[in-house]
Amino acid sequence: MKSGWYNESHRHALASKGIKTAMPKNPYIMGSQAGKIKLRLRDSDHDGVPNKFDCSPHDPTRQHAITRYVGDVPAEVMADKIKQALAEEGYDVREVTAKSNRHIDLQGVRLGEKYLEEKGYNISPYSGRRGRILNWDNWVEVNNTLNKVLDEYHASANIKSLGGKFKIREGTKAYTEDDWDEAGYQNVGSMMSPVDRKNAWASEGVPKVNKEKAHRLSHLKPTSVWD
Repeated sequence: MKSGWYNESHRHALASKGIKTAMPKNPYIMGSQAGKIKLRLRDSDHDGVPNKFDCSPHDPTRQHAITRYVGDVPAEVMADKIKQALAEEGYDVREVTAKSNRHIDLQGVRLGEKYLEEKGYNISPYSGRRGRILNWDNWVEVNNTLNKVLDEYHASANIKSLGGKFKIREGTKAYTEDDWDEAGYQNVGSMMSPVDRKNAWASEGVPKVNKEKAHRLSHLKPTSVWD
């Protein structure tokens, strides 16, 4: 880890550029000087460099909340099924916890070794470094996998992620990428260096394409969420 300086004037300077900042969670305080706090920043975007972008409005720690769960298997078993299904797709999950018999939390989804061997890392839109943060297509696959597992076990549940921004399931109704499309074009970079959610963390193994054109073409033919 590298240490850095955090102060209010710097925070406001970043905010003027559209970069949202906040004190890192549980920073290691290294000392103070002239009203500044010297601290060790957390590398929250996992690009290898703790910097101002670790406070940017990307979503590296997106959490899925599965609530009002009712199914053929207990919540603890469903949590294991979900983790196994995501592992088969190439994703590592730090934590899948059954908080109760009706509530499951899913946190810390990252690209796993299987995925990296087949497709490589994703590239940070902030520093250009390689990382394991999921991109738009990865999150769509994760969301679809959650719905597929719950469908397989005839389960009913409400699933949301990113503080409710993405509604993934409501009872037995599964939502798809079309339902989240508008959020895909939201800026998750800064005003000076904008990047929409669909183009953030692009795979190093996939050449850049005109995402807007590809999106328009995708609506010319019907698609299934399981294709």
